[in-house]
Amino acid sequence: MSQLVVLRGIDEGKSYVFEENVTLGSTPESNLILTDRTLKEIQLGIFKKPEGYFLSRQKGSLPVFLNGALFQNNQPLQHEDILQIGLTLIQLQGNNQTQKRAILKNRYRLVRPLIAEVTGSYYEAQDQKIQRPILLYLASTALLSRFPQLQEKLIAYGQMYSKLNHDSLPALLDFGIDGTFLFFIYEFLGDVTLHSLLKSGHPLPTPQVLSCVKDLAFVLRFAQKHQLSHWNIHPNTILLHQGRTILLGLGLDRIWIETCADGYLKASWQNKISYLSPEQTRKGDVTALSDLFSLGVLFFEMLTGQKPFKSSDPYELIAQIQKNPYPPLSSLGIEVIPRLEKVLAKLLEKDHNFRYQNLRDLTNDLEVCSLIFTYREQFENSIFSRAINTFFFRWFVLPGMAFAILWGMWHAYLKTILEDL
Repeated sequence: MSQLVVLRGIDEGKSYVFEENVTLGSTPESNLILTDRTLKEIQLGIFKKPEGYFLSRQKGSLPVFLNGALFQNNQPLQHEDILQIGLTLIQLQGNNQTQKRAILKNRYRLVRPLIAEVTGSYYEAQDQKIQRPILLYLASTALLSRFPQLQEKLIAYGQMYSKLNHDSLPALLDFGIDGTFLFFIYEFLGDVTLHSLLKSGHPLPTPQVLSCVKDLAFVLRFAQKHQLSHWNIHPNTILLHQGRTILLGLGLDRIWIETCADGYLKASWQNKISYLSPEQTRKGDVTALSDLFSLGVLFFEMLTGQKPFKSSDPYELIAQIQKNPYPPLSSLGIEVIPRLEKVLAKLLEKDHNFRYQNLRDLTNDLEVCSLIFTYREQFENSIFSRAINTFFFRWFVLPGMAFAILWGMWHAYLKTILEDL
């Protein structure tokens, strides 16, 4: 028995199970027909034949990717293959998938999946030696087998990352290879992703937004100092744990993108288009400044509950990112201080040369915004502020104070005239 698991998309988490001699599709010879609910013109069929599973296009001409490469008709499928249909990410899994990955190095036992990516997946796991939870990242075996040079680069990455120390980065505890699996073991910092908070479509409280964006700005400043960049910031790469904002995968996607073919780059980014910078969508010079645009998109989404650029058509979405200005916050009923709007505008500049060039300036601006908001909030909650808002104060005290000031000014004026006479 095999199953197709939707790793990301509208039907995220859904499984399609199919067995030999069982027909689930709309045609007799097809085991399963897949249709992307966002791009309905794409339709693929999964066929079971004696020699294995095969993928065949049923409808549509938009690009589809298999393990990062453009799909060819009647292409064979293997377990753990990753299929990208429009904006949906699907993996073919066998019934022995869980058993195969149950324990790594006779020590790390998988508990449950947390975050799925084209390049690999994050799991909650248990370190059986010291009996504590850990965060386990398993690199995609399909892509590792296709690009064998990745293994050496990822091991070197593990050696480099293990020396980093920052409050917004999870500590790397172990990494290595077990059979065909390349893994990284991080400290476990909960399972609350920014995605889980944003999927309701409601704005987050402004203090939480400022705290989160400030933490991310500081870790990107730290990354810039160490000549690192992310290139893949989106809500599923961010954890929120006990007041800390944790960034996952710093530097990982850059390795995949620089090593793998252009087809992989398109496939890995296609389901995250909303968070890409303009230069990432048109093969421009992708630098650490591209991360700032992604941060700006997250900033906007946390403040408003919606993305600044929206379309079910990926090509239309790319055109918006490249050309359209983001909607003003005031048009969405969101009121913020002018300085914060200036920070957002600078992060979302289309030309990376007009974004923050020195991240120290960004963190300083965010610190000022945070202080202004804190003092304003403290004033609004103060006894004096509450007194000002009472009926008696507004209609009796304030007019009385104004009358006293005007009377004093008039009295001083009359006194001056009389003295001159």
